[in-house]
Amino acid sequence: QQQASAGVLSAQQWIDGRLSLSSPFEWVHAKSQIGVAKHGADWSLGVARSRAGYMSANRNALLLSAQDELNDRVDLSTQGQFALGATVHTLESTVFSARLKHAFSDDVVLTLTPHLHVIHDYQRSEGHLSLQTVGTQSRLQGSLRRVGTRNYGFLVNDQANAGWGWGLDAGLRVRSAWGDTQLDASNLLSQLRFSNVHFSNRQYDVNTNNGTDLVLSEVPSVQGVYGLTKTSEKLPVAWQMRFVPVMATDASLGLTAMGSDIRWFVAYGQQIKRYRWWMQTVETKNWSLGGDVQLSDRWLLGTGVTATRFNNPTFTSLYLKAVW
Repeated sequence: QQQASAGVLSAQQWIDGRLSLSSPFEWVHAKSQIGVAKHGADWSLGVARSRAGYMSANRNALLLSAQDELNDRVDLSTQGQFALGATVHTLESTVFSARLKHAFSDDVVLTLTPHLHVIHDYQRSEGHLSLQTVGTQSRLQGSLRRVGTRNYGFLVNDQANAGWGWGLDAGLRVRSAWGDTQLDASNLLSQLRFSNVHFSNRQYDVNTNNGTDLVLSEVPSVQGVYGLTKTSEKLPVAWQMRFVPVMATDASLGLTAMGSDIRWFVAYGQQIKRYRWWMQTVETKNWSLGGDVQLSDRWLLGTGVTATRFNNPTFTSLYLKAVW
């Protein structure tokens, strides 16, 4: 499943843009997992294999990444100096979780889900660069820092470990005379611990003089340091607050965010016998449509797509749920 400020997972959605002096950041977080859980009245215990990704990048970086991916080169004809910035976290882990629900009253219910990670793969990449073009002369400068279980260079005695961690997800539901409010947050108190993990710090200073001949994935760094280190990492906090008015229970509106970058959204959905469909937009930049079907008393199947333009939908969710 995916939440995004502007549908940033698809390169096709950014290929037609232009470099800009004012380049706002967009974000996306996505998670896929398969697992089992044992449920009680107010609790559940679960174990799952999970893959999660979090990205925050300005539009200049998204544009050049899209051009590099789809065209194998970038367009350096736009004149000026442009900031490029992005941070990406990826995590693959086995997650052990315990879900606890407490009702303060009929109208106020709190859910807490502490969890432990056994980490199989992790990487954080953080880039801060500047691209300047004057005529046909272009210069790319900046730094790229990485930490993770990947090997970023040749090490004689490579003794990296995979690490472990913990976190807390929380939900709060409040009913009132005006409607229902649901607040959900993930990665609270997040900690990922590594006693020995790879790092790479690279500096870039690259010049080109023909206006187009720059392939980002092949740009060499002018200097760099890599090795092993002891460190702890944090995943970005993602949260969403949704309000369902009592006068229109098929509609909802609210706020969605990663970190402190907050966006508004509106949604609408209907249940028709065994079928449910829904649609949602985030600030009219990002349109999502999906649905699910109750195959039997125990099986639920659903899917969804997201697009910034209706001619380039991106498959963003697929879920199968069984209860026994």
